[in-house]
Amino acid sequence: MTPEKWRKAQDLFLAMMASNDPRAVLAAETDTVVIAEAQRLYNHHRIFEALVHLREAE
Repeated sequence: MTPEKWRKAQDLFLAMMASNDPRAVLAAETDTVVIAEAQRLYNHHRIFEALVHLREAE
């Protein structure tokens, strides 16, 4: 992945995090590499949030 695409993926991920509709944010992007990376970051973040929540519930 080029540095430019990485920056775009990061920006897309941050936009997804700030949005009430992350899928709509993804739909606005056309580069499938950027979409895949942003989605991967978003999914990992959601898993991390769930694990933190479970840990706090103990």
